[in-house]
Amino acid sequence: MNWGARGPADDLAARVVRRHRNRLPSRAMNRPADGVRAPIPIPVAELDRKLKWGFIPIVVFAAWMVLLAVMAALSLLRTPAPTTGLPADADVVAARSLVAGRFPPTPGPFLFRATLLGDPAPAGTLALETLQRAARAESLLERAARRHPLDGRVPAALASLDLARGTYARAAHRYQRALDLAPHYPEARLGLGAALALAAESQANPLERRGERLKAIAQFAAVEPGQAGDREALYDRAWLEVEVGRRDEAHAAALRYFAADSTSAAAHALTVQLASGGR
Repeated sequence: MNWGARGPADDLAARVVRRHRNRLPSRAMNRPADGVRAPIPIPVAELDRKLKWGFIPIVVFAAWMVLLAVMAALSLLRTPAPTTGLPADADVVAARSLVAGRFPPTPGPFLFRATLLGDPAPAGTLALETLQRAARAESLLERAARRHPLDGRVPAALASLDLARGTYARAAHRYQRALDLAPHYPEARLGLGAALALAAESQANPLERRGERLKAIAQFAAVEPGQAGDREALYDRAWLEVEVGRRDEAHAAALRYFAADSTSAAAHALTVQLASGGR
């Protein structure tokens, strides 16, 4: 018997096998690329269990979200404490000892007292010795500013020296720097207002002069009731409101000032200013 011979039945079987082999997915097609690990399918029930949160974790998460929202709202509503005083720095203390009580009152009609300068000396011209002391104090303060770059009280102290020496533009620049560092700083607001108003006097253009005065009024108005210097801010604002022709605003600020002081020399000067209309 010839076992190697092929019959018709063998040929038919071979054709059927070849036909169905083309329809079956190839193992090579399903084999992942070299170096790539085939993902392991996660059972649907296990995935669903992992995505579900229990009741208690949901409540805890919601409580934390509410607490964070309340804390954020309180931080926005709470008014920061105003900035006052001078830094506890040896150079600042030495600078103040050089100039305190040495300078006359702020030039012009404005009420303003700088912490660095203390109570004003009697009105008069600046003595050479006072100017020399101011120069030494400025050097000490500039050294302190390098140690305390984020403390707005140091540039405000430098600005008060500029204001006392009549360099109003530089005083305004330094006071603005102080307010950039410490927005709730009444002394810097008053100082910037006085510097802007005094600098406005040198403006030849009436519109520019009025614009600088309005900027100064805005600084005086930003001093809130109850803050240090609020009475001086009312006085200075009332005075300037007369100068820019806003009589109603001037009288409103003056009445609030007179409620605290109606008998001093400053109150008398403001009364005259109101009656004269700034002329």
